[in-house]
Amino acid sequence: MSCVPVDDQNPCTDDVCQGTMPIHTPSPAGTACTEGGTVCNGDGSCVECVLAKDCPGEDSTCQYRTCALGKCGQQFAPVGTPASNQVAGDCNKMYATVKVASRRKKTTRTSPTT
Repeated sequence: MSCVPVDDQNPCTDDVCQGTMPIHTPSPAGTACTEGGTVCNGDGSCVECVLAKDCPGEDSTCQYRTCALGKCGQQFAPVGTPASNQVAGDCNKMYATVKVASRRKKTTRTSPTT
């Protein structure tokens, strides 16, 4: 008796046969998906990220992308961290921008702190 794989409609599983039984094994972590995220986590779920590099945006001296439990985030350097791209030489200006943005939800304004 032969086996025919059955599609479980989950982009993060591989539909295969084990002997004569169809099974759904998790796709490798990092496999592209579009249902609930952008990458498979290796356990059969589509998530935002497996690694920080899966998250949108760019890293800088003052902030960098993070990935925790399949969710993207940002980590900020302590105020005063030297940064070559800031006129004042530290992350104070960028840090003030983030604080204002988080209070206003989706509205970003730079406070002139140096």
